[in-house]
Amino acid sequence: MLAKSNYKHKSNITKLVGVEGEDGPIFIEHLKNLYTNRKSLVQVTVYPAGGGSVQDIINRTAKKFAMADYSQGFCIIDDDRDEWKRWQGKIKNDATEKGIQEIIALQPICLECFLLGLLNEKTCNSSKDCKSAFKRIFKTERKVDFDNQFIARRFPKQLIEQQRKKNQLLDYIIKTLFERGI
Repeated sequence: MLAKSNYKHKSNITKLVGVEGEDGPIFIEHLKNLYTNRKSLVQVTVYPAGGGSVQDIINRTAKKFAMADYSQGFCIIDDDRDEWKRWQGKIKNDATEKGIQEIIALQPICLECFLLGLLNEKTCNSSKDCKSAFKRIFKTERKVDFDNQFIARRFPKQLIEQQRKKNQLLDYIIKTLFERGI
């Protein structure tokens, strides 16, 4: 007969993170790879929630959240959305009713602007300008070069850790999504 283990298994927190767009999930998946592992008490699923309105992103994430046994749900969107700026309170309430705990808006404008800021590059005044600047600086052809390898090369853990000290939103995203917290 085997001896009974004194180890008490701590329950895992399972988080679903619905991320706007095609590139956003790649960056959030990179953070997940840096800050979690199989033994982590927090298990995170990054869900590419596509585009459309903020409500579309919430609805797709909420549907996925309802189909599985996640303990927490989150959405990450660009901050440049008119409907988000106008109806933020209503959208948050609707998301909460659907099981989404929090909506995190990438600031100052969008994912590309957020990433430029992490690299201490000058940010722009519009999403379109940020996307152009990002493409120009990194000479990326969007659908081809923006992948896990690109992100890992440009945003190694050492850089992320340095930026966490200066960028409150980055630190908040890491703490909220990948550490036990919330």
